Amino acid sequence: MTKTSNLSMTSFNSIMIWLPIIILFSLLILVSQVNTSGSSVKVVNNNGKTIVLNKRKHCKCEKSNVKILLVIMSCFKNRGLWEKLKKIDSRSIIFYGNPKQQDEYFLNEQILSLKCGDTYDHLPHKVLLMIKAITNLTIFSDITHIFKIDDHDTEFDQNTIDNITNIKNISCLHYGGQRLQNYEFYNKLVKFPRGGDRRWHFNKCPVDSYWETKLYKGPYTTWADGGCGYILSRKSMNFITEYYNSHQDEILKNHIYEDVMIAVILFHHHILGTKIQKIIKGDK
Repeated sequence: MTKTSNLSMTSFNSIMIWLPIIILFSLLILVSQVNTSGSSVKVVNNNGKTIVLNKRKHCKCEKSNVKILLVIMSCFKNRGLWEKLKKIDSRSIIFYGNPKQQDEYFLNEQILSLKCGDTYDHLPHKVLLMIKAITNLTIFSDITHIFKIDDHDTEFDQNTIDNITNIKNISCLHYGGQRLQNYEFYNKLVKFPRGGDRRWHFNKCPVDSYWETKLYKGPYTTWADGGCGYILSRKSMNFITEYYNSHQDEILKNHIYEDVMIAVILFHHHILGTKIQKIIKGDK
């Protein structure tokens, strides 16, 4: 056998030795690409900005992890309703505004008082401060969701929390309600003069209020109607609290509709409202 033939056989044997290793390595790379190809998706938002959303970080939606707190919006003049409301379900709190108190928020059993106004024009501030209290108070550290309702035009019972817990994929629900308003604006943020009724608050505010005769000229999007209740997850409450902490001096002059405000804040975090089945009897 010639020297050339020996070299050829040596090269062939080397290839045969390394070929399985090369094939195995290639397969591993391919599997890795398949596993990660579905891990993210690129979407373009309304501003033309490309956003990468992680698809693999999905929650398990385990109902056993859910703990709901009913938060009942009230005012001091309606305090005659409080004892009856507290007895319906101990897993609830009633919140109202007390601008004269020293602490930003103070919890006394099931009553949460907040350092803010207590009239219609202060509802956005009241709701934001309530959410901040829930996120910060240690007693509520295990709460995963709140369900906000009103004291006088909402009917609920001892089964309400259980019914909310049984909502499909409740663990993965970050924002939703029984009644979604302006559904045609879903996944959109619309500016003045488009949107909803910008005079809705007229004749509801004190005569000396900033909002008594002033149109709401802020943005609109699809929102969960506050009169029919809405759900917020801990994740959403954290985003809302961040907003409150950095914008609290602007709240009074920028917002008059607390439910619209919640939807607009969450819109900027790519959290959109989800319609849920009827849980309570609301005002509509």
